[in-house]
Amino acid sequence: VTIIYNTDSLISTTHNIFIDTLNKKLYTTSGKVFDVSDPINPSFLFHMGFFYHDLYVENDTGYFNCFSNGLQIYEMTTNSPQYLGSLTSYPDQGTNHSGWKKDSIYLMADENGGLSLKVIDVSDLNNLQVIALFNSGVLPSPAVPHNLIIQDNFVYVSYYCDGLQVFDISNPNNPIKAGYYDTYPSIYCSGFKGNWGVDPLLPSGIILVSDVQSGLFVLEFDYSPQSICEGDSILFDTSFVSNQDLYLTNTLDSMGYVDILVMDLSIDSNSYSIQNISISYSDSIFVGGSYQSTEGTYTDTFLNQNGCDSIVTTNLTIIISSISEYNTDKKLLKIVDVLGREAKFKRNTSLFYIFDDGTVEKRMVITN
Repeated sequence: VTIIYNTDSLISTTHNIFIDTLNKKLYTTSGKVFDVSDPINPSFLFHMGFFYHDLYVENDTGYFNCFSNGLQIYEMTTNSPQYLGSLTSYPDQGTNHSGWKKDSIYLMADENGGLSLKVIDVSDLNNLQVIALFNSGVLPSPAVPHNLIIQDNFVYVSYYCDGLQVFDISNPNNPIKAGYYDTYPSIYCSGFKGNWGVDPLLPSGIILVSDVQSGLFVLEFDYSPQSICEGDSILFDTSFVSNQDLYLTNTLDSMGYVDILVMDLSIDSNSYSIQNISISYSDSIFVGGSYQSTEGTYTDTFLNQNGCDSIVTTNLTIIISSISEYNTDKKLLKIVDVLGREAKFKRNTSLFYIFDDGTVEKRMVITN
């Protein structure tokens, strides 16, 4: 690392900065904006004209967290801020603190204990809509959410007393908790103690977490959604589990990093069906693993669309008709029983009819 600029001539104090890398502009929370296309010689561009606690900028469009004035959105292409939209009244409103954008959604935190984070649809800046609320779920009441950063389909939240909280936002209408790491394990915690900063954006995938009391934590996050079939189990950590749930554990890897292992387990159902089939006494059908010509109940197991068992029960019926229905032009040579002995016609007995064309028919004539 080489320092190329080190002076307070342009900035003396600021709570935070954000760099729009595409347009090479550096924004401060004091309102000042600088051109950093030449990072050795940054220059002042303009002042936003108002103050804010934090911000997110993407391609000259800024999302500003303005304390009690909610979320304010401006466009700065011409270095003259142009108002685009705002959200000043919304559920679980408090001190608007920070946020992060991905595609057409913006996630926002109010820095007040017990208040949920918000998912906002920003596809129409004239009609901003809160589409979901979510929180750490820690009882008796969630702690104070601080900074949040989105990486891929996850948002990483520094959640003060509740440590690092990770949520899957692949469905922004229904964020689900995907993992956590408690940097402040004491059961007695209130206010602004614990985790107040997180960075999940490093190329290595390592997560840096800063705790006010405990210092720096270096973590890895391994998220593994899994599904198993009804009645099966899967190994997680050191034991087999079979119930639908979110399973979490912390381990140390070979580098000494804390690895957060997470498995979101869902259960796919087996399917069951019953079919009734009737065949002629001289026919057969493949059920129960082989060709069958005897009445009974047979079971076959296939795979359904989820890859689980599809269990088909077949009730097989044999239709036996009068011998008169089988009169043909072929000549009957002889009738034998099951042992091959010639036999005369008998009612209610299975016999084999041998014809001059080489065919053999098994017949039974049923009479009352």
